[in-house]
Amino acid sequence: MNVQRETRASAPQHLADDATAAASGLRDPSRAALRGMSFGAGEAALSPGSGGSGQAPVQCYRKMESGAGKETPYGGLNALLRVSDDGRMATPDPGEGSGTHVFYAEQSIISSANSTLKGLKSPVSVRAGGGSITGRKNHRKKSPITLKEVVPANARTETEGDGMKSYEGCNMNAWETMGALAEGQKSIKRAGKGMDPLRFDTTSRDHMLPVGDVRSEIAKRELGRKPEGKEESKEVYGELDEKTRSKYAKKLGINQHAAPTKVGQSLQVARASGSQGKDPFLMHWAPVVAKAGGDYVTLENFGRSNSERKEGDTNLASSDWHFRMYGPANRKGSNPFGKGEDQSYHAEHKAEFGGDDNAMTLLYDTEEAKDK
Repeated sequence: MNVQRETRASAPQHLADDATAAASGLRDPSRAALRGMSFGAGEAALSPGSGGSGQAPVQCYRKMESGAGKETPYGGLNALLRVSDDGRMATPDPGEGSGTHVFYAEQSIISSANSTLKGLKSPVSVRAGGGSITGRKNHRKKSPITLKEVVPANARTETEGDGMKSYEGCNMNAWETMGALAEGQKSIKRAGKGMDPLRFDTTSRDHMLPVGDVRSEIAKRELGRKPEGKEESKEVYGELDEKTRSKYAKKLGINQHAAPTKVGQSLQVARASGSQGKDPFLMHWAPVVAKAGGDYVTLENFGRSNSERKEGDTNLASSDWHFRMYGPANRKGSNPFGKGEDQSYHAEHKAEFGGDDNAMTLLYDTEEAKDK
């Protein structure tokens, strides 16, 4: 994924109306930061800074300032952008907040994502809106592509676009998007590797079980025996050095190696031992709604108190959702912008948990519920 700053343009109405919306909490959407931004209704020529070499850039965030009137690819936004490594998706960088309602992607990505969500019987869908921008395929100057505005919709709440409303709770929002709340139809399974899938029924709401099971499995392999309860598992995992943790992460497909392979999967990051300090969040879920190469975009939401909630929103129908782009865990080869940079979901949310080294991230799929 690449990062660059774009030129200013007038704000589209859906952003102007939303810019003053107040929000707070760990994952503040910070839409006030989007004031004055727009991808532009026309097709502004933009470029994520391939340096004029015509070669595809390394996978990393690039920070580029474009002065007033300077024409650049993905232009029209006065914002730091996250652009997928193949140039086919773009969202504003969340900065100190969570994300944005703004997301542009190539038509084929939108169509494929919507087809997958429909196949999962998810009430969430995506379609191309009227806005568009011009990007560059693989960031090559002579390969312009059109990215369309992505418009989400939720059939359960009968809402779409900037006013779409989803479940406020991160887990319910994720499970609904995954199709796991379809009437008696789906359960969830861990989509990692190297051990059993770790299934659980969403109706149980006990979604910390898989995290504990993975920690227990790692402790078992370290001890050569079954650990004596959750506390011993936590203790063993907490004492592992970074090299050993990375080895297990890669082997089991967890943490920075919990990399989505398709739309409809979901990521869950969890603290080692409950909420801490002033931050009440124990975990956070994020369903994948678009993917291009190693980069992916999620559609997230999170719980709020009555005082934090926008007027007209409820825990069952919240318009404070946001898009957010993530990338691969590691970079290979020479990279002047950050060799080995970790753009994974795990890395970003671990940092938001105050750098909790014991935080764990798992990847999930839905599956057909078995006959009882």
